[in-house]
Amino acid sequence: MKHLRKLIVGISTVALTGLSLFSTTYAWFQINSTAVVSGFDFDVTGGLGFQVSVDGTHYYHNLSSSQMRMAMVHGYNKNYKFSKDGNSLEYAGQQVTDATINKIIANDILLYPVTSEDGRVLKNLSGSTVSPIDGRYVQLNLYFKAVSDKDTEKQKYAIYLTGDKVISSGMNEGQIASENNTTDKTVAGTYIRSNEVDHVELLDDMRLVTKDNVVKSLSQDNFDYVNVYSSNAMRFSMTSSTYVQEASVDEDDEPLTTTDTTQTDVTDPVGPIVTEPVVTEPENEEVVTEIEKTLIYELNQEGTENIAGEDVEVTNLGSFATTYENSKVFADGDEVTELEKAYCANINAMYTYYNNIKKNAKLTEKLIDYNEDDVRLNTLKYADITNGNGNKHVITTVESGGAVKQVTCRFWLEGWDADCFDGLSSSINVHLLFNSTKVYSGE
Repeated sequence: MKHLRKLIVGISTVALTGLSLFSTTYAWFQINSTAVVSGFDFDVTGGLGFQVSVDGTHYYHNLSSSQMRMAMVHGYNKNYKFSKDGNSLEYAGQQVTDATINKIIANDILLYPVTSEDGRVLKNLSGSTVSPIDGRYVQLNLYFKAVSDKDTEKQKYAIYLTGDKVISSGMNEGQIASENNTTDKTVAGTYIRSNEVDHVELLDDMRLVTKDNVVKSLSQDNFDYVNVYSSNAMRFSMTSSTYVQEASVDEDDEPLTTTDTTQTDVTDPVGPIVTEPVVTEPENEEVVTEIEKTLIYELNQEGTENIAGEDVEVTNLGSFATTYENSKVFADGDEVTELEKAYCANINAMYTYYNNIKKNAKLTEKLIDYNEDDVRLNTLKYADITNGNGNKHVITTVESGGAVKQVTCRFWLEGWDADCFDGLSSSINVHLLFNSTKVYSGE
């Protein structure tokens, strides 16, 4: 896996980089239908305005890769609990080694294609609900709070994902990198992309839509193949909730205080990362109330790849197999609309491929009923997309002296996606960049 340099992000940003998912997907097939999650190398950095935590107790401007891997294992199985100092995981009172954490991530958290109507509850093809402990998707929690605990300062920040580059040093709050400014270091915006293209030789016939929105049939007998990005089958959601801590009494009935020493990144000449001392509360139990919203993201990838010395165009094949225009008859060479490409099952590569291999059309009974208000059909295609009012799609807000906000992050392979079918095997890299805007500041 490519090693990413740590970058110091400017004021009011948090970046999560290097989430790598090594996937071997078989659409809705149950034979070898696993995608091993490996190499989660998150790098989380932040600045003024808000702080972030993986346990809801210890807050930092920066989160290390090891902290994020612990969050992933804790999200998989709550019996793996954060230690009192937040520096390790414990199981049945015993400290969990890094080797055990890596083994759990490599062997137990496996991705099977699933689907979700709301980004919170995930189900398999039979309609049965799956949970993080099943290892069929990735789930972890992040906790956000304002840097200031003084409610008199009246500062409120709206936090959102951005696809814009952000200046990594000397940046004013919310400043976006200028394309003409080549002297400042920048952090890439949010993206999900495959590190390489999948060249899939077909086991049966299928239909798809080309880059030019033209229907095309591929045949196993003609030794046809398809080039796809496995990342185009990925979805992720962000669910914001209000987080409340119920503290139990510590032995000395006093809060614990931990001070992080200055960390210097030897791979980046920008300089030391200073983490402020953080006062922590006694051991607590999680209490989450008031689910505010869930946003579902579908960040598709297209481009030109060199395969065996030849430049090949790779395109997104579609979003969901639904009942949209299913009575319409398509012939090879027909031009289709963007909606047909995205949602019509009759030209959805996964759907037609699955049915041809199974030699029946039982999947038809399970198709998603097309409804333009369906949350699944309104996934955010760009991280920095704005809503109808021209504002960013805010994930959560924090304010000085206010409640901590929990953001539950879920990553899954969408089984109804046209790009999720037999043969995907490449790695997927996820980079999430959180930014914030000050909503108000009072006396």
